[in-house]
Amino acid sequence: MKITLNGKEQEVDAGRTVLEAARQAGLDIPALCAHDELAPYGSCRLCIVEATERGRKRPKIVASCLYPVKEGLDVQTGTERVRRYRRLLLELMLARTPDAPAVKELAAKYGVKRR
Repeated sequence: MKITLNGKEQEVDAGRTVLEAARQAGLDIPALCAHDELAPYGSCRLCIVEATERGRKRPKIVASCLYPVKEGLDVQTGTERVRRYRRLLLELMLARTPDAPAVKELAAKYGVKRR
């Protein structure tokens, strides 16, 4: 099936998630809870993206590790809205786990500092 990722059309196998499709296309979407050995459950929410389904006018925020690809789906992975949500999530994670290396690395990448 065909979907659009950041303005580029991609061919994706049915049954894949948006996160899998994005990684297959070489896109970097942060995800702390997504692991090949675990079933997806979307707890960290860092993998959020904006997805617009065919026939809908407005995008919705979804967890890409859980959201299945659909024919004609349009996905934006780095809009300002998505980046703002990720920064907020990272602020919360950094406050809760300030010494976790993965959280510190992602916080630095998104310009989040501990308060």
